[in-house]
Amino acid sequence: MTNYEISKTISKTVNPVGTITKLSVSVLVADRVKVDKDGKPVSTTPRTEEELKSIENMIARAIGLTPERGDMINVLSMPFVETDKAIIEENALGTHPLYEYLPFIKYGLVSLGILFLYFLLIRPVIKTMKGEVKEHYKTVEQLEQEQRQALENKEEEEIILPPVDDAITTLRREVLQNHVPTAFIVKNWIQEG
Repeated sequence: MTNYEISKTISKTVNPVGTITKLSVSVLVADRVKVDKDGKPVSTTPRTEEELKSIENMIARAIGLTPERGDMINVLSMPFVETDKAIIEENALGTHPLYEYLPFIKYGLVSLGILFLYFLLIRPVIKTMKGEVKEHYKTVEQLEQEQRQALENKEEEEIILPPVDDAITTLRREVLQNHVPTAFIVKNWIQEG
């Protein structure tokens, strides 16, 4: 039996989803720190070129750096710890005398705000509440009795009462000027009735 089919070869290539086109790596290495006998940093000295080159080679091997692909590496040496001299210079340049008093200024402004709040809002409310309580300690019966006594005294003195229209006008004026006692009188009448 002879098979006359055309032979064919199928190949399937699967590429990874993400590929690295080139690497760029920067490394920052701490300078050497000289320490005094108390353990405080005194000064720093930068690393030598040989040390930086050996660190660069070590990192290049660790990450698989290939220069043909265009990969680059940069190793720098800088101080990580501030010495006392650097701290003193920074503090001398960066501080202003006003910053020392800033917490006191903040507390002063807060206390001024509280005083304004007290004198503008709380104190007037307390005064009006005390004033209302002092003015209205009499009951309706006591007020009526005082009015009767006043009328009897006026009758005894034979004072001529103003006409009815003038009395009503005077009463209205007094009610409009000081409406708080009138409100309490009406309130007590309602409670008694």
